[in-house]
Amino acid sequence: MKDNKVVLFQNTAIRRAWNNEDWFYSLVDIVGALTESANPTDYLKKIRKRDEELGF
Repeated sequence: MKDNKVVLFQNTAIRRAWNNEDWFYSLVDIVGALTESANPTDYLKKIRKRDEELGF
């Protein structure tokens, strides 16, 4: 089993976890790194409201 680790993307921490032979990454961390949003959680919530498919 691999350890859960934080990785860096352009000096921004991205949380990840190893589970069942796959890496899972924090979507909020990725949105924050790519958009440079002050509040990536709210940014993601607004996107999900605009697009029903992303809500699932």
